[in-house]
Amino acid sequence: MSSRFVFVAALMLVGCGSSSVSVSDAGQGSAGGTAGGASVAGGAAGGSSGGVAGGSSGGGSTGGGVAGGSSGGGAGGGGFAGGEASADGGVTALPGGDTCDVAPDVTAGGRFSGTTNGFVDDYSIAGAGCPSGGLASGRDVAYRITAPTARTYTVRVTPVPATLPDGGSNRFDPMLLVQRTCGASACVAGTVLNGPGDPESLTFSIASNETLFVIVDGENVTRGEFELEVSF
Repeated sequence: MSSRFVFVAALMLVGCGSSSVSVSDAGQGSAGGTAGGASVAGGAAGGSSGGVAGGSSGGGSTGGGVAGGSSGGGAGGGGFAGGEASADGGVTALPGGDTCDVAPDVTAGGRFSGTTNGFVDDYSIAGAGCPSGGLASGRDVAYRITAPTARTYTVRVTPVPATLPDGGSNRFDPMLLVQRTCGASACVAGTVLNGPGDPESLTFSIASNETLFVIVDGENVTRGEFELEVSF
């Protein structure tokens, strides 16, 4: 009786021990696997969902960008001839001509962004009506006005500050002059009153069907970007 009890107890101990080890290893692994699977599935679902949502959102943004681009293109179409409308308050990107024979037309007036960077010094001008310092001028660009009727125009050039790689500022000091014949020793009007970084403006009259050239130049061989405003 006692032997049978010992034998049964031993069997029970072995069975319980075996079951405990089996459940402990496989069970935790299985549970961990299931949890891991759920996490992976959840992650995949979340990633997929996030990816799709992100993609859709990105697509929407891209679509908006394209729509914005188209809108910008439409604005460009409604701008001045030869210019591209930008989103900067109605300013039109319109580089001046390197010489007067290729000068873009600004007869209709407007606000234009341009630069003398990348151009050459074609006109070093001095003479009656021209601003002093013309012989020490820098690079220049030209714009053309051909008036259908007699008008009085006002032209204003405002330099745009540029930050240099060393942290300094390249302050363009513009000269502004108007000529009937570019390069001649006489000007209809001209100004170089203000210092580096400051705007220059002048007012002049033009006869019916007359063509005049507005030249943006740089005093003391300075050069840079600018905004040109033409009105009448």
